[in-house]
Amino acid sequence: GAPLPPSAIFWKRGAMGKRAAVADPHVDALSRELLTLKEQCSGARMFKAKEGSPTFPFPIAVHLTVPRPAAAAAFDVDDLALKLTFSAGAERAEDNVALGVDSTADMPPQVATAIGSSLETTWRQQLAKRREAATAAGVPEPAGWLLKGLITLVLAKFAVLLQLVPACVEEYMGCDDLGATLRRFMLVLPREPAAGGTRASESGEE
Repeated sequence: GAPLPPSAIFWKRGAMGKRAAVADPHVDALSRELLTLKEQCSGARMFKAKEGSPTFPFPIAVHLTVPRPAAAAAFDVDDLALKLTFSAGAERAEDNVALGVDSTADMPPQVATAIGSSLETTWRQQLAKRREAATAAGVPEPAGWLLKGLITLVLAKFAVLLQLVPACVEEYMGCDDLGATLRRFMLVLPREPAAGGTRASESGEE
């Protein structure tokens, strides 16, 4: 679908055939949260289901690009491309979200999958804690999605996330902008065992 406008105002056909504006509080909250992330992320885009679908405007997809922070400058990964999916705006927000990371030339699929799984688990836990706190206080669950906290976590743990699959992290000696030699890290596909290595080992034991 096409990107949504910042107002997140949707439309449905009224009884008289006129189109009336209908604001969804969960989508409106999502739009407001995305606006607050402009300084931390680039290329934030939101897509909705086609109008007329039974679950319109859900599912909603959000694409966010989180740039590499200075603390992770030693890694040859410029950013993390997050894909957030919201399947509904009903209660228990933690059951209605999913998170993935795009695999790129600098991001092996194994690492992308590991990062997406780790962030999704943490995100769901944060949403669940918020709901439980609201229930304990006897108030309705808030409509927001805790995106600011999620992106803050990504920036703080950027280097840690890139190392979730140790077999994909390769160290080499490089230079900084001033020409000084320093250790750098790149993400690579895990190396496969040499062909016949196991057989050679077994024959050696004989």
